[in-house]
Amino acid sequence: MNDILSKERIFNQLIDKFCGALTKEEEISAWFKKADFKAEPGYKYTFTASAQQNCTSITGGVKNAHPYTLIYTWIVANTDTETIMKWYLEKTEKRRD
Repeated sequence: MNDILSKERIFNQLIDKFCGALTKEEEISAWFKKADFKAEPGYKYTFTASAQQNCTSITGGVKNAHPYTLIYTWIVANTDTETIMKWYLEKTEKRRD
């Protein structure tokens, strides 16, 4: 089965800061899971869950990494389902709240 889920969100954040949260090992580790990650095509990564997170690790590989585009595979431990994660970031007009 090939299901596709798509979400579009607007964040009131500088694009480079938001991009760093998706591509830098130390920033991913701060908001998600401990990461061994580099935004480089071909890089094989691991996200490691802590005991407090009560979930398993995730492995995968980076397929595409260009400014504001990141595509990687995602396989949760003890499963055989490969998911493809795609992030496309773009600047928008500043929102006024």
